[in-house]
Amino acid sequence: MKSLLHRIPLFLLCIAFVSAEPPGIDQSLEFVTPPTGAMFIRWHAKLGRSYFVQVSDPANHLNTWHFATIIEGGNDEDISYEVDGTADKGFFRLKYTDQVPGPGETLETADFDGDGIPNWYELEVLGTDPLDKNSAGGDSNNNGLADGWEMYYFGGLGIADPNAVLKPDGLTNKEKNDLGLNPNTDYSAPTASQPASYTYDLVGRLTGVTAPVGAGNYTPDDEGNILNAQ
Repeated sequence: MKSLLHRIPLFLLCIAFVSAEPPGIDQSLEFVTPPTGAMFIRWHAKLGRSYFVQVSDPANHLNTWHFATIIEGGNDEDISYEVDGTADKGFFRLKYTDQVPGPGETLETADFDGDGIPNWYELEVLGTDPLDKNSAGGDSNNNGLADGWEMYYFGGLGIADPNAVLKPDGLTNKEKNDLGLNPNTDYSAPTASQPASYTYDLVGRLTGVTAPVGAGNYTPDDEGNILNAQ
């Protein structure tokens, strides 16, 4: 069994488990009580999966779920967490995705739902679903910008001008919010960390390639074949 990593901040005595939510329908937790008397939740973390743990709200068991501040990457080994508490019952379930961090990212800094907000910020600050783009999409001040996006990039609500263009790419804050983009990044030109951008005509022929800096320039012929690369 993998050594204890974190302690879930709950108050539970009698614990039960339910199956993971889709797409994690074939993954479930188990309850482990070693001779020491401690209580653990445990699951086998499959390679290539990223895991989150949800906890049932004591005021509305099995209907309202909250995310624990836990993200784990699967490596074909068991993962366990110790649970303490005094409540009469509690429920846990897994939620997983086959997404993994990209180059230069961690599980915490990755943005699995593409809303422009890192996984850790959704879990630890907003309490929203890092796998649901719409979960941080409330707009309490009706300015067209999602509250979660505003909080993360501007530190508060009502600070950002939806129509402001902060970078030479010409995109407004509203447009970048809708696209799940960072308002402080210039998307007008490719960089070494951005992939090439391919454009095609109506019949699917390649008409142009914008390559990352340092990757060269490409020239296609009329049929979309690349003639040369520099």
